Amino acid sequence: MNDSINNYLYNVWRDTLPDEQKYRSIDFENISTIPYSKRNFVKVLFCYNTDTISIDDDIITFSNLESIHLKNVTISKISSKLFDLQHLKRLSFYSLSILNENREISFKGINNLNNLTHLILWNVTGITQISNDIFDLKQLEELNLVGNYSSHINNEFDKLSNLKSLVLDSFQNSVIPSSIYECKNLESLYISGNNFSNIPNEFSKLTKLKNIRFTGTNILTIPDNLGYHKNLHTFILNKTKVKNIDNILKNLTLSDVSNIEILDLSENGLEVIDFQDFSVKNIFMFDLSKNNLFDIRGKLVDSEIDLDLGNNNFSEIPIFFKENSGINYVNLSFNKITSLPDWIGQVKIGSISLKNNKISYFGTELCSDKYLNFLNLDGNPITDFNPMICDCEKDMLISVIGANEELAKKIRQFNNLDTDRVKIVTTQTEYNNYKVKIQSKKRFK
Repeated sequence: MNDSINNYLYNVWRDTLPDEQKYRSIDFENISTIPYSKRNFVKVLFCYNTDTISIDDDIITFSNLESIHLKNVTISKISSKLFDLQHLKRLSFYSLSILNENREISFKGINNLNNLTHLILWNVTGITQISNDIFDLKQLEELNLVGNYSSHINNEFDKLSNLKSLVLDSFQNSVIPSSIYECKNLESLYISGNNFSNIPNEFSKLTKLKNIRFTGTNILTIPDNLGYHKNLHTFILNKTKVKNIDNILKNLTLSDVSNIEILDLSENGLEVIDFQDFSVKNIFMFDLSKNNLFDIRGKLVDSEIDLDLGNNNFSEIPIFFKENSGINYVNLSFNKITSLPDWIGQVKIGSISLKNNKISYFGTELCSDKYLNFLNLDGNPITDFNPMICDCEKDMLISVIGANEELAKKIRQFNNLDTDRVKIVTTQTEYNNYKVKIQSKKRFK
């Protein structure tokens, strides 16, 4: 059925709808076709991926409009009448471009939108300054300002008493505006691309925080109480200059966080991690990749996690993994590891990735009757192997994709053994075929 028939059938069906449904959501490009007598039924205006639109004075004729969503469009005009829409609750501008003659637009007068709860300005080219009128939006719950709109942003966030989510990107403030700590209902805080170098102790005032993200900043130091937030779901501190996170791990344990699932501390300057007695029961992803780590210590308590340690400076597999249990998956890819320790087959880890390290010989004892069910050695310069594998009843997969033909031949001979419960694969096709056979029983990465 071609598009013209589909469009015809859609229009026939649409004409049967009552006006409140027929006109509820309208593409901005079609607003001129909406009769004035029907515009009071329009609740949502949207426009995605088109050339140029103009928000003219007649926008006010859509008197019951509640939401405007614009994405990947060019705006030739924004009438001040936009800010007279008293029922407007959500204004979302994503990746827009405002033409040159309108580049002085700062959203002055936006405080007239007394019922606005969500304001999103995401990479709107042409706006160089955001009016301080945004701080008079008393009902605002979400404020998302992404883009270089100003050399700084005013310290008036305390006026936004209902604010629950705040995103600030590419503002050049040297410190975090202190008024943010007075937003007692704040649940999500995302700050990136800013110039401040520390997080003050007042951060602990935000007791309702569920999601924290600091990324791409010049942070050097963090407060002693960072991480002591009982409601945390996501904690991200990456692409900073932080070199020590001991307090974060300690506070997450002491605060008995029960809902946190993602902990991302990647791309910092970390060199050593000491878990001490780190315990967060529900966390499933801990990202420590792209640091300068060469050692990891301490103990994980009741933590069944995926641990990403890829792109660090490990020259050997830390003894930490022999002494800790309950880890689902460890990524040690793109490090400098040269050999497998004798105890690697005894670890209580489900899957280990050692892709693209410097391992040249594979002769370690492996027992598939233990926890380990997948070992990834792809991209290592392995020239010989003599794995000592017991005759256990559990399946196991070892991947050496990229092995040279001589090594691959030896591996294929090994896999013909009648007692083999371990499969060693050297091609993606072999990997896929074997994975299908046991994917219902094992977990692969």
